[in-house]
Amino acid sequence: MHFARSTDSGASFGEAVEIDASGSYGYVDVELLGNGDAIVSWLRSGAENLALVTRRVTPAGELTVVETAVDIDISRPLDFPQMVPTGERLVFVWTDYSSGSDVKTGVGRFGP
Repeated sequence: MHFARSTDSGASFGEAVEIDASGSYGYVDVELLGNGDAIVSWLRSGAENLALVTRRVTPAGELTVVETAVDIDISRPLDFPQMVPTGERLVFVWTDYSSGSDVKTGVGRFGP
C-alpha cells in the first residue's frame, strides 16, 4: 500500500511512499493534522484476527513505525472503520456484524 500527497487539490501528486508492504486487508482512512502530517489507518490481517493499525507521514514523506491502535477479534468487519483525531488520540468506530450489528469503538494515541 502506498501514500502520495497532493498540494494542488489533486491536480498532481508527489512521490509515493510505501506504507505497508504486506498484510494489508484494506479499509484505508487518512486524516490530515494541523501541522501537515497525515495519519493513515488500515486493517492488517493477522493469524486469527484483524488489527487496526496507523502510521504517520510527514509532509516531507518521513514515516513513523506502524502502530497497532486496536485489535479486532473478528475475521472481518463489514463496515468501514472511521477515524477521528482528537488531541493526541485517535478515536475509531466500526460495526461488528459477527453476532448482530454491534457498534464498537477503540482509542489509539499518535502523540505530538
